[in-house]
Amino acid sequence: MIHRRHVLAGLGAGSLAACEGTTGRVLLDRARGALPYTGFQDQYIRTERVANAIGAAPRVRPGVTSRPVPDAMDANLEQHWVVQDSRLNAYVRRIADRILDQWPGPRPSVQVWILQTETARIDISQSHDVFLSLYWLNAVTTEDALAFLIAHEISHVLLNHFDRDSFFKGYEAVIDLSMQVALLGISLASGRGSGQGAVTAAAEQAAGQALLTSMGTGVALTELAETFMNPIWTRQQEFEADMLAVDLVAKAGYAAAGVNEAFTLLNNWAKESDESAVNKAAEMKAKIDAEVAEATAKRGPSGAFEMALQGLVPLAGAVLGELRTQLQAKHPDIEARQANAFGYRDNRYENTPFDLMASQPPAAYTSAMKNPLVTPLLRVDRELVLLKQASTAGTSPSQAERLITQAERTLSRNHAPVLAATASFRVRQPNRRREARRQLNDLLRNELAPAQIYDLATRAALADRDFNDAQRVVDLGQTRFGSDRWFLAPAIMIAQERGDTQAAQRLYAACGNKNSRPALESCNNVYRSGPKRQQPGRSILDDLRSVFGT
Repeated sequence: MIHRRHVLAGLGAGSLAACEGTTGRVLLDRARGALPYTGFQDQYIRTERVANAIGAAPRVRPGVTSRPVPDAMDANLEQHWVVQDSRLNAYVRRIADRILDQWPGPRPSVQVWILQTETARIDISQSHDVFLSLYWLNAVTTEDALAFLIAHEISHVLLNHFDRDSFFKGYEAVIDLSMQVALLGISLASGRGSGQGAVTAAAEQAAGQALLTSMGTGVALTELAETFMNPIWTRQQEFEADMLAVDLVAKAGYAAAGVNEAFTLLNNWAKESDESAVNKAAEMKAKIDAEVAEATAKRGPSGAFEMALQGLVPLAGAVLGELRTQLQAKHPDIEARQANAFGYRDNRYENTPFDLMASQPPAAYTSAMKNPLVTPLLRVDRELVLLKQASTAGTSPSQAERLITQAERTLSRNHAPVLAATASFRVRQPNRRREARRQLNDLLRNELAPAQIYDLATRAALADRDFNDAQRVVDLGQTRFGSDRWFLAPAIMIAQERGDTQAAQRLYAACGNKNSRPALESCNNVYRSGPKRQQPGRSILDDLRSVFGT
């Protein structure tokens, strides 16, 4: 069981604490109703007020009919309170905005709502509303993990996974089955009657009540189509959403370890859910068996029939539970998703030690992402790889110019990372570099600027031998990203350029303390190529591995 002690660290001393100086624990307590609000008459808002705040017109994609859904938003809001705390909501929505900022295509309207429940709920509706329960805020220990969970849901929108026909399919399957079970009761009742097939008033009333109640059960259980284990998502869609979420959080500057934590929590939740479902099914079956046995003993076969008729609702629940099992059998379990996401992340990002731009995406990812909405993202990555190559120490000015030209043929100059990347090229155009550095400074004023912008800004300053500005950007990055290691290699370069051997060695040690092969390789590469290497031919990587046992 995941307890409240696993309170989100980022909500405690991190980002949210900066919101009016209030700690995350206090905000969570307020959201849970443990402490009274000051200056608020209503702690929570119900369906009508949320609908008014969102707007009456549904947010749908162009060209898609706005046929009302047994509405994902209304279904959730009618059953759960929505936390009304402007600071807590601002925190999770800022995470969503930071993720969406990494998407190069048209940006959809996405809203995040926090549900006042400790049931594990995180899903996204057809109207692009992400519903996140307090369960996850209590469970995660880093903002990185929370960002991945939110990014996964947003990815379903970005990849255009919503198909209205398949969206209704899950509902219809559940409702149809509950109707069949209830109609079975009517059939049994009509066969009982007066011996001639007539339906007695009592039997008709009982069967009708069973029908209505079973239908109600079926409608309630349509929530199955809206949980995180959503049966409308195919295996491939879930894999795609995970892979795109990995890209989005990486480009947003979140640590890769957040993906690990997110899947650890998802695995724990899945096991708890499975155990709970098995226990409830066993309890239901035992109760029905006991009631039927008792009725048979007291009133004979007639009493057993009446109990069976009255038991249609729990029977419907049992059958629907079996349907849920069958649906989930077609859905990838958390472990399969984890293996896919980890494999993609490791293949794509293992060779990017201090900046978050990746090498060419693996063929499996490219073939999976046939959706045209993904093409701009892949193209941006591919061209930024060329631009990054243009800024390396071994690239001549003429080679750099060719790479830049090749990249710009297919990539808009208005894309922020490209504008930033132009600053670090070894080109013979000082005016162009100065303009790019000016644009970089503008980008860095945005607190949501991803880590790659800080990295490129540092490279730009180093290319102009402006060590003071490079150090300024490194300091800003360390303040912004904390323990992320992107700044280690540029910081070492600054120390080497300034001839500060002691500072360089301290940073080498910091690389080793990260106990990470990419970080060590990065430091080693900088050490070998640094213009003021103190001991030519000696590998700091070997020294670090011997010291730290890595």
